[in-house]
Amino acid sequence: MSSSDTCMLSLKDTKALKGLALLLLLTHHLFYVQNGLYNDIQLYKSIYLVQEIGMFSKLCVVMFVFLSGYGLMAQADIKGNLGSVKEWYIRRYKKLMFNYWMIWLVFVPISYFCFGMTFEKAYHQDIVFQFVLDFLGVHDIIYSGKNMCFNPTWWFMSCIILLYLLFPLMYKMIKRDTFSVLMLTLIISFLPIPYIDVIKFNVVAFAVGMWMAKNKVAPPSQMRWLVVALLLLYAAERNFNSYPLMIDCFLTLLIVQVYQSGRKPDWIIKFMSFLGKHSMNIFLFHTFIFYFWFQDFIYASRNPIIIFLTLLVVCIPISIVLEWGKKYTIYKL
Repeated sequence: MSSSDTCMLSLKDTKALKGLALLLLLTHHLFYVQNGLYNDIQLYKSIYLVQEIGMFSKLCVVMFVFLSGYGLMAQADIKGNLGSVKEWYIRRYKKLMFNYWMIWLVFVPISYFCFGMTFEKAYHQDIVFQFVLDFLGVHDIIYSGKNMCFNPTWWFMSCIILLYLLFPLMYKMIKRDTFSVLMLTLIISFLPIPYIDVIKFNVVAFAVGMWMAKNKVAPPSQMRWLVVALLLLYAAERNFNSYPLMIDCFLTLLIVQVYQSGRKPDWIIKFMSFLGKHSMNIFLFHTFIFYFWFQDFIYASRNPIIIFLTLLVVCIPISIVLEWGKKYTIYKL
């Protein structure tokens, strides 16, 4: 598939951007809190360089959401239609949940029996009910902001599941009228609607990704330096904004523009695409590695660069093994 023929971003491009989002994800989770486990550089009073980079890297959430919306819309447009909504749901949720359950069934028992991570410690109350919700990937729809999943980063499963649920409706709406979809996402973002806190503001990025795939929007390369300047401006602004996820949506668009208009060596694209292929696996299990199981080992050097590389180097072979396992389990179903 050529990005110029059918859509703005090719499959390789979206994988590469997912790879970038994965690197931001690891940076965010390792450094967004100054926990005393890593060395930092003081910039001004309580502002520290590594921690600021870690907080900024939360942009990864909106990037993943944007790319999900883009990818779903691009695939539907290539086929010409969405097809049977029932079959679309079955196909998408089967792929999403089987991948999640495989990692759940590997990492949760190890955590329970080898590292003392009990369900009582994770859920505190209504243990059976929360366990079931967590296993189904919808824990944060019910308990958003109250109780955490067994693995706190799994809140994103609830976000993706809800966005998948909305996608067929948004697809039909955006084919008829883009404005109506934008109004829907703004209503979802700003109105106090129960059980959808997990997708607030993220749904805007999802819709924008769909819109860009539908309209095959390509960035003008001659505006590269203006885009870089805006990127830096938004990056500074987001730390003082009441709605950073909205700012992250614009930042994601600017990053995509920089990616599209800049020259990229083949080896970088291949490496980032490789990371993108493993991004879902590593998202699902990396917290076990650096936080629950081997925190002392990962942070042993106290050097942020070495810490980051250590986690990445540990996670990649684990994900490769998981992918090998899927060939004989998930992909056979």
